[in-house]
Amino acid sequence: MSGNLSNDVFTVLFDLDGTLLNTIGDLADAINHALRSLGHPEKTDDEVLAAIGNGLRRAIIAVLPGNQGDAEIDAALEILHERYRQCFMVRTHPYPGVAELLRTLRGEWCRIAVISNKADEYTAGLVKKHFEGLVDAAVGERSGIPMKPASDAVRAILAQVGGTPERAIYVGDSEVDIATARNAGIPYILVTWGFRDRDALLKAGAAPASFANNTAELHTMIRYYKGKA
Repeated sequence: MSGNLSNDVFTVLFDLDGTLLNTIGDLADAINHALRSLGHPEKTDDEVLAAIGNGLRRAIIAVLPGNQGDAEIDAALEILHERYRQCFMVRTHPYPGVAELLRTLRGEWCRIAVISNKADEYTAGLVKKHFEGLVDAAVGERSGIPMKPASDAVRAILAQVGGTPERAIYVGDSEVDIATARNAGIPYILVTWGFRDRDALLKAGAAPASFANNTAELHTMIRYYKGKA
């Protein structure tokens, strides 16, 4: 790359949960541990899937029985975090072909960034474990940066890697990711192996041509957007 990064860099912004990593097993473990500890019924993986995507606080609110006060929510969240810190690397694993795709993209002069609504400590730990040396920057939920679908994290991470919205593509798997990309003024690709099915994403306004069914298709689509930028 030349010294003028803003003209040369093409940035691929990835969501984490449901896009790069299958995290549902460990999330369900922590959420159900919190529910059991407070005497509430556990949730199925599908129910946990429906609740996640907007950070763990909103997830625990979604799975708790109705009319819970702030004290109950705070207690559940504390228990959830205590458990998740112990288990967030136990069953979580990359989707097939993801690491190879990241390696290929870096070889094609792309910058790789990860943007998640997962707490920053978990985001950093998982990126280091599964994608060390393959990701240029990663940001999770942290003080001072509103969570997705606000575009603040996108702008912050583009500035960190020297990229621009005009030379970037956003890859995710959920309604939150669609809204994040639109708010940031960046085109998006949606993977079909994640936490939301195609019909749900279409109902959320996803463009029919935005879906990638495997990492080979995703690579082809990224290269298309890179060629247009």
